Amino acid sequence: MPHMFNTKLPSTRLSLSYLFDLPAAEQNPSSEAHDEACKKAADLTGLRAPSAVKARAATMPDLTHEAVHHASFDPNFHVSGGGPVTCYEFFYDPNAPKMGLRIVTSLGEEPSMITDGVLASRLGFHTMELLEGLPLSTNSPASREGKILPLPYGMKQRLNFCDQIIPGTLIRALFAYISLLLEFVFRRPPPVDRTLVNNAKSMYQFFNSPHSDEPASCRLFRVASTQGIFRKFLALLEAWRAARSLAGYFYLMNFSPLVAPGFTREVTDILSVTKRYAGAFDKPGPGPPPPLWGISNLQLSRLIFVNNYGVHSHGFSAKPVSFMWDWLELCAPLHGGGCISVNGVF
Repeated sequence: MPHMFNTKLPSTRLSLSYLFDLPAAEQNPSSEAHDEACKKAADLTGLRAPSAVKARAATMPDLTHEAVHHASFDPNFHVSGGGPVTCYEFFYDPNAPKMGLRIVTSLGEEPSMITDGVLASRLGFHTMELLEGLPLSTNSPASREGKILPLPYGMKQRLNFCDQIIPGTLIRALFAYISLLLEFVFRRPPPVDRTLVNNAKSMYQFFNSPHSDEPASCRLFRVASTQGIFRKFLALLEAWRAARSLAGYFYLMNFSPLVAPGFTREVTDILSVTKRYAGAFDKPGPGPPPPLWGISNLQLSRLIFVNNYGVHSHGFSAKPVSFMWDWLELCAPLHGGGCISVNGVF
């Protein structure tokens, strides 16, 4: 009989990766210079203590975004107990003008150990400016310290919490468990395609299938015209939601380094600050620790997780090519879409 909480619990780390085109190939990158620039960026911005970040550089022949994102993790370098919170790896193709940046950052509960993905990315972009001998950009739209409207948490948001978490998700989990128990008792066969996850029951079925250890698959969003590109991105998510019979969207509002979660059935609500705030169901805080994902997995099983990292403007010469957002060890069948705009490139 399937176990009620037989789902995968994620880590408290994000892995963000970027691919850039460079003016020229770099054959001998210096880890010392990159680490120094990274720590200086943290110090000059005051966003994090220099001791909370570190960086290194290496060459990677035949560099691709996939190779950067899936490069082996080094237990002596990446986030560990008592070590730096955010780690930056710069990969350079010695034979082509390409650079990959991978950021691994902590979402731990301890406030001093939380550096969200937006903040971690900003520090990475500032590091790139310093490596070119440029001053730090001060007018990037993502620099919103003191400009974020406070989130009112009233009756509407409390009712949202009841619908999305307690008792909402717990009730849906109970019905799923009863249904699975009845199928077990009456020996009903599972669905043919157990990779189609769109509710708590199908999430349990996935983790009791031969597919449970399979990794997630990713797709890069590209369109010919950039006019209205964010709306086009949301329209694609809506088509995906309909095809997978999902109930709506889970999104995060950035109160760096904290986030507030929200829910909506209409993807266009994400375009409106007022509607995003109305859909909030918790106050700004850290991401849920791994044990609470026993509930979060079931909530997200019926939604698309939308994460917009905002608009960033920096002075470096590297041209952004692609971006990948990855919450490490997150359940593979969950649906998610991440996006960012860097120097006009979405």
